[in-house]
Amino acid sequence: MKLLLSILIILFSTWIHELGHFTLAKLNEVKVEEFDIGCGKSLIQIKTNDIIYSLRLIPFGGYCKLDVKSFNLLKNKTKIKIMLGGVVGNFFLCLISLWVILQFKQNGMNMDVINELHFEGLSIIGLYKSMVANFSLNSLTFQQYIVVLLYQLYIVNFAMCIFNIIPITSLD
Repeated sequence: MKLLLSILIILFSTWIHELGHFTLAKLNEVKVEEFDIGCGKSLIQIKTNDIIYSLRLIPFGGYCKLDVKSFNLLKNKTKIKIMLGGVVGNFFLCLISLWVILQFKQNGMNMDVINELHFEGLSIIGLYKSMVANFSLNSLTFQQYIVVLLYQLYIVNFAMCIFNIIPITSLD
């Protein structure tokens, strides 16, 4: 169950990332040809308004395929905005999840579950532990469970911001 929820968090984070590119492309009148979440063989494919929306077999990655001709007509400043749209989406999701975690803490919630995950800012080890940690989901209160999911959301989106700001085309 924890692994399934972790995969859903990664899919959601990827969707937000690609939605950032999609939204800024549409706002700047760039034709979007395809919007995919995941990679590999397409499981579900819907075409509306000349855009192919796909959910793919492997639940990691995604892309927003833009029309090269309309994209190349843009000024460099606008191209950069579209390219950074995904990072901005992940950054806001990272901030929101961290803010909600801090609200739980400020309201007096016991944060032992986060301490168990080594919550020391950004911790990929903490993310891994939150996916496969030895604590039982049944032993958590609903609020603690939400905090664990928010912690995963925070780490995944922070990592996506870092890795996607690196100027390597294949990462974004």
